[in-house]
Amino acid sequence: MDPKTPHNPLAAYLSGEASEEQIRQVEEWLSSHEENRDLYQKLSEAWSEQNHASGNHFLEISSDNGQEGVLEED
Repeated sequence: MDPKTPHNPLAAYLSGEASEEQIRQVEEWLSSHEENRDLYQKLSEAWSEQNHASGNHFLEISSDNGQEGVLEED
Protein backbone atom coordinates (compact mmCIF):
# COMPACT_ATOMS: atom_id res chain seq x y z
CA MET A 1 0.00 0.00 0.00
CA ASP A 2 1.09 3.51 -0.70
CA PRO A 3 1.94 5.24 2.60
CA LYS A 4 1.02 8.56 1.00
CA THR A 5 -2.65 7.61 0.68
CA PRO A 6 -4.51 10.62 2.08
CA HIS A 7 -6.84 8.58 4.26
CA ASN A 8 -5.80 5.57 6.26
CA PRO A 9 -7.24 2.58 4.36
CA LEU A 10 -7.32 0.31 7.39
CA ALA A 11 -9.10 2.86 9.58
CA ALA A 12 -11.61 3.49 6.78
CA TYR A 13 -12.09 -0.27 6.38
CA LEU A 14 -12.66 -0.81 10.10
CA SER A 15 -15.10 2.08 10.30
CA GLY A 16 -17.07 0.92 7.27
CA GLU A 17 -16.19 4.08 5.35
CA ALA A 18 -13.66 2.62 2.91
CA SER A 19 -13.74 3.36 -0.78
CA GLU A 20 -13.60 0.49 -3.26
CA GLU A 21 -9.88 1.16 -3.71
CA GLN A 22 -9.25 1.15 0.04
CA ILE A 23 -11.18 -2.11 0.39
CA ARG A 24 -9.08 -3.64 -2.37
CA GLN A 25 -5.86 -2.42 -0.71
CA VAL A 26 -6.78 -3.80 2.71
CA GLU A 27 -7.98 -7.13 1.33
CA GLU A 28 -4.78 -7.45 -0.71
CA TRP A 29 -2.75 -6.67 2.41
CA LEU A 30 -4.75 -9.20 4.43
CA SER A 31 -4.24 -11.95 1.88
CA SER A 32 -0.50 -11.34 1.56
CA HIS A 33 0.65 -12.62 5.00
CA GLU A 34 -0.75 -14.47 7.97
CA GLU A 35 0.92 -11.90 10.26
CA ASN A 36 -1.21 -9.20 8.62
CA ARG A 37 -4.38 -11.18 9.29
CA ASP A 38 -3.37 -11.70 12.92
CA LEU A 39 -2.63 -8.00 13.33
CA TYR A 40 -5.93 -7.09 11.65
CA GLN A 41 -7.83 -9.36 14.04
CA LYS A 42 -6.26 -7.65 17.06
CA LEU A 43 -6.90 -4.18 15.64
CA SER A 44 -10.46 -5.07 14.73
CA GLU A 45 -11.17 -6.29 18.26
CA ALA A 46 -9.59 -3.17 19.78
CA TRP A 47 -11.52 -0.95 17.36
CA SER A 48 -14.77 -2.61 18.30
CA GLU A 49 -14.07 -2.43 22.03
CA GLN A 50 -13.10 1.25 21.77
CA ASN A 51 -16.22 2.15 19.84
CA HIS A 52 -18.51 0.28 22.24
CA ALA A 53 -16.81 1.71 25.32
CA SER A 54 -16.76 5.37 24.37
CA GLY A 55 -18.38 5.88 21.00
CA ASN A 56 -15.10 7.34 19.71
CA HIS A 57 -12.96 6.17 16.84
CA PHE A 58 -9.22 5.76 16.92
CA LEU A 59 -7.55 8.79 15.42
CA GLU A 60 -4.33 7.05 14.51
CA ILE A 61 -3.17 3.47 14.21
CA SER A 62 0.50 2.64 14.05
CA SER A 63 2.53 -0.51 14.18
CA ASP A 64 6.04 -1.44 15.14
CA ASN A 65 5.55 -4.82 13.53
CA GLY A 66 6.76 -3.94 10.02
CA GLN A 67 3.44 -3.37 8.27
CA GLU A 68 4.46 0.03 6.92
CA GLY A 69 2.05 1.84 4.69
CA VAL A 70 -1.10 0.16 5.89
CA LEU A 71 -1.33 1.51 9.38
CA GLU A 72 0.50 4.78 9.15
CA GLU A 73 -0.70 8.04 7.75
CA ASP A 74 1.44 10.94 6.57
